[in-house]
Amino acid sequence: MTEPRSDEVVHQAFFGWSPDQNKHTILASSLDELTEQKWRVRLQDHVRLQPVHGGGGVPHSAMSYLTFGEDLGAVVRRVHLGHSPGRGNAHVLIGWKPGLDVSLALRLENWPQWRVKVPETGLMEQIALSSLVGAAGPAGLRPEEVDRLEPMVVTVLARLLDHPDEPLSIIGCPDADRLALVRCLHAAADPHLRKNGIRRCWSYSTYEDRHGDSIANLPEIVFLPMRSPDTSARRNVVDLDRGSRVSSYTGLANQLIAALCEGTPEAVVADADLNGSWHSDQTREVAVPRQPEPVAAVRKGLRESVPSQQVRGTVAQKTHRVEDVGARAVEDLLAATTVMDLHSFLFRLAKLDDRGRESLRAAADVRVLDRIVEFVEVDARYQLMSKLLEVMYGADGRDLRSHEAQRHAARLVQDGQSEQIAIMLGVAGKRHNTPQIVEAAYKRWSVSGLQPRHVARRLRFGSKRWHLPMIAAVALLAVLALVFVLGYLAGGPAQVQQSAATPQPEVTTPAPVQPNPPPVVAGTVHIALPNSNQQVYAFVTVGKIYYPQGLCTIKDEPSSIWLCTKTGNPPESPGIKAELVAVAVPQTHVAWLNGAAAAGRDVERRGEWGNPTPVVPS
Repeated sequence: MTEPRSDEVVHQAFFGWSPDQNKHTILASSLDELTEQKWRVRLQDHVRLQPVHGGGGVPHSAMSYLTFGEDLGAVVRRVHLGHSPGRGNAHVLIGWKPGLDVSLALRLENWPQWRVKVPETGLMEQIALSSLVGAAGPAGLRPEEVDRLEPMVVTVLARLLDHPDEPLSIIGCPDADRLALVRCLHAAADPHLRKNGIRRCWSYSTYEDRHGDSIANLPEIVFLPMRSPDTSARRNVVDLDRGSRVSSYTGLANQLIAALCEGTPEAVVADADLNGSWHSDQTREVAVPRQPEPVAAVRKGLRESVPSQQVRGTVAQKTHRVEDVGARAVEDLLAATTVMDLHSFLFRLAKLDDRGRESLRAAADVRVLDRIVEFVEVDARYQLMSKLLEVMYGADGRDLRSHEAQRHAARLVQDGQSEQIAIMLGVAGKRHNTPQIVEAAYKRWSVSGLQPRHVARRLRFGSKRWHLPMIAAVALLAVLALVFVLGYLAGGPAQVQQSAATPQPEVTTPAPVQPNPPPVVAGTVHIALPNSNQQVYAFVTVGKIYYPQGLCTIKDEPSSIWLCTKTGNPPESPGIKAELVAVAVPQTHVAWLNGAAAAGRDVERRGEWGNPTPVVPS
């Protein structure tokens, strides 16, 4: 914002579709031109209502509170009006904190001056902060609102206390209750967390279509219409549709809500252990799962007993709760979709006492443990290696465009111990047309005498029963990468051929029976991406089934011509033609699609993808 800095002024900006610029941008504001440009960049990922396939449609409006550093805050109201789905209008208030803080943002839902259409004059005025405060809703919580939301608030608050310094994603909360839930969480938990040395900024968004780590400045609390396929999200996820999970902090959450209703949230500060223990002695103090202890009972006195029908201490109730610890623990372990989720669950389960571990063994049979081990040996392994490569070479290997990164990756491919890392980098090198990496792959797999079939042996997967498909997929990937390398070197630049033509000892072997692998099909396609957050991805479609192949590479940027390659051999269906197509997909889906491509799995088409375009053979 322009100097001199004023804490008493709030600026406005209005986002919408500009036909002249052919993009979603700021159409009017009270900012100067340079500052307006800065805020356009800061807010461009936070001013759209993007629909989610299977998510039940977008709400009529959504509220967000965003923070930028220690000083700036923005309140965003997005509406389901405008150019088209995902390109709707948004009105933004921008100001300095502490004036425009979360407490004020939570009261602006019904502010009478929210706009749904761009001002006809194209101009917007500054607003006096005092005027905004005077027109905002009431500051306090309505007791009837807390009573109505009590079970949901207790469930979410307990999970927030499990990981008090982690961002939170909530699934299954009705649209109409989302701001009220944030108000309750903020009022009940913030004083308690501050007294324990934990400070949250309490930024929030009542609707997001995704929550991956690639989204800049994603709010601390977001509401999702359904579980996201993005496995990169390092967030505490509460799925209310699946019912509440046993938490060591359900009792504390009940106390905080009771104190909130009594007007004394600061009172509950004793014995505040926020390390997330899983002792079954503590879980006995928690009400039966999915039925949180009524706040009304706690209000009679935090140390008094609840009514007789809920008295704890009988042998039957204790046995039920201990058994439930094991069942819920198994449910959490099987629900883990990221390495971080699984590690968090295992860390907490390590604190179980003897009775808790006994209940866990009773619930986790061989079938359950096989599924968990499969995740560790396949999915978690691939996630960690993908994340390692992302850390080293950027998302989807974008840094491999630079010569320095190519040299580094080539050394890793040629001299590193991991065959899987070499395969993944080799495929990335093919995708980005990097001769150095391709040459290193050739030397590793051909000059050194390593046969593609040996790659699968070196992956050291544990159970053949569960991992033969993955082994076959990786071996096939190695074969295809080698086929590409040989083809590339045969028709590549002279200097590459010369460097790769290392003299080989003559070996007389009988001519093997040549397999008949499917040829690598390549071609071009014209797709103009609507924004920089999307990528063009190649699929083989068999009817309505999509088999990911890999990212397409830009061939002619001005003409939006992409080069796409078929890297796998999806199963055939009698009478149904397999077709290589290209689809515009969100950047956040790329890691998930790469994992499915490496494993040879099909995926479900997502609503936010573009239409499939057939690839024309080149």
